[in-house]
Amino acid sequence: MSFSDSEPRRYLIAIGSPTCEYMGLPKLENVEHDLEQVTNLFQAQGYERVLSEQIPLGAMANDIKTALSSWFASSERKTSDCVAIYYAGHGDEGGRFGDHYLFTLESRENSLGERAIATRSLINSFFPNTRNSPQNVLLILDVCYANTGMRQAAETLSNLKGVKAAGSGFWMIASSRSNDEAGDGAFVEALSTVMQPEYEGLLNQGEFISIGALVEAVNQHLRTQKAVSNSAEVQEEARFIVNPRYTDLRKLPAAERLVSILKQIEPEQWTDAYKACYAEWIHGIVPTTAKSLLSRLVNLPEGIDQLLPKFVGLLIQDESISPELRESIQTWANHNLKCTELVQTQDSAKYCLMVGVNEHKQQRGSYTIEACFAEDRDPKHQNDQWQKTRLSISIGEDAAVSAEQIFPIIADIVTDVADDKEIALSDLAIHCFLPKKLLHLPIEEKIKINIFGEKHSISDECEIVVVRSTERRKKSVAHGNWKKRWSNFQPNAFAQDVVICKRGDQRQFDEALEDYTKIGCVFDSDDLEHQETFQKILVKGIPIAIWLRPNHSISEPCSTLESVLSGCVGNLPTALTGRLSQCRHISPHLALLWDNPYRPFPDDNWTGRSA
Repeated sequence: MSFSDSEPRRYLIAIGSPTCEYMGLPKLENVEHDLEQVTNLFQAQGYERVLSEQIPLGAMANDIKTALSSWFASSERKTSDCVAIYYAGHGDEGGRFGDHYLFTLESRENSLGERAIATRSLINSFFPNTRNSPQNVLLILDVCYANTGMRQAAETLSNLKGVKAAGSGFWMIASSRSNDEAGDGAFVEALSTVMQPEYEGLLNQGEFISIGALVEAVNQHLRTQKAVSNSAEVQEEARFIVNPRYTDLRKLPAAERLVSILKQIEPEQWTDAYKACYAEWIHGIVPTTAKSLLSRLVNLPEGIDQLLPKFVGLLIQDESISPELRESIQTWANHNLKCTELVQTQDSAKYCLMVGVNEHKQQRGSYTIEACFAEDRDPKHQNDQWQKTRLSISIGEDAAVSAEQIFPIIADIVTDVADDKEIALSDLAIHCFLPKKLLHLPIEEKIKINIFGEKHSISDECEIVVVRSTERRKKSVAHGNWKKRWSNFQPNAFAQDVVICKRGDQRQFDEALEDYTKIGCVFDSDDLEHQETFQKILVKGIPIAIWLRPNHSISEPCSTLESVLSGCVGNLPTALTGRLSQCRHISPHLALLWDNPYRPFPDDNWTGRSA
């Protein structure tokens, strides 16, 4: 890895003390190898090893302290210098004041002040109060009880006068906690694993890998000990460990042009496109600016060759974005992307998870759960193309569960489907079929999934959550090609598709609601009788959609619909009838549809191969 002259100079000081015979401690056989490993790792990061001759393996305590103090105080240093110090050996508390010490070859218990290195004293060597002393310092202590020494060093730094608050500041990594013994070679072995270019545990990092993320990754490979990090006087991000898989956005052709286009688009639109093309977004934080999102995207595996074209293609196909902006994105793609076929042929597949809850046949008050996953790779096709897979449930389909157990079980099913199918939750539609007696349960809010240790409701994360009655699903007329039916729902052909709700005549509505020969209803008046219409729909557990036909004559349709939909579902009948009363010209254009015409569900014949 090479660095330009304008970038900070990078230095590594590697110190090893494998033997302390006067302290009665065993020789650390891996120290010499650890120094070589650390040197190789940091040289690959652009670091130059210094002081290897002044501080050879097994150097005396005073030689180490003198060499460090002289080097940091030298007029050749610059505040922009980036310095990493690695120390491997024995360490423990000792002396009258319980200081943490780094033991060297000549260390003796009765003279630690002269023949060992008090860990806190390193601070005076690193920050000699000179104008040019480096302000980017990383200390790695690979010794026993290292966290104790790290805390004492931080305390000393906080009391030190004249330390400049600049750069990355002072960072420390302790290879062991205050009560941990450090395994010989364990930390470096773990560090070597996570610093390899092909290591995927740090994919979501930016140009530099944060010290916290590095330590967390290292701990995944440590057994009995755990590493800890600390920092002080930090003004900038830690710039010690370069992400080898990072692609500078400036190297992407015309990146600034694409960023400028994205800034003209609503953040929700490019965020949705990001989630749709990168299913693993759930395991990381979604960037909040167009530039940071684009930078993150191109730095993911196959980001430039696969994900970026998919991302751009999704934006081009998003009809909620203005034609002018979509044309600008298309022009950018034609000039700057190699894989333009991915832009033209975006997969807009639809994914649906259907979960059925049924009353248990033998145990009264208990329920059984079944599930099916369906996907439609060509949702624009007029005929249903759903490919269904019946899912195996961990508890078994015949197992009896209580109403309270339904929530966590469905949450597990949702999580497993998203992981196994590699689908972003934002692309997954969930249809739950509940017995009528359970329709009062707020299932879309009660089902929580774990994201970064926090619980999120599926209604916030999934594309949509629809709850229907199990009894309705079992009706044979509920089967069929719903897409075709809805596609035939023409703006000027209300009569053949919907029920006209007339004052004093509910019979036709009741019949249509029972046999599903119609897909919705419209109102010929603002009569309060229509509240009974709503009540019948809600009791049956049928999802409803307020639909405004395209050739309406309403001047502000969005605000009109918002005024109707404000408030809770229970207030919807009153809100709708009240709105119709105020604005009678709305009635001919507004329809109430049962089921959502824009999110049809697969035929619920769940037969299929077992997962």
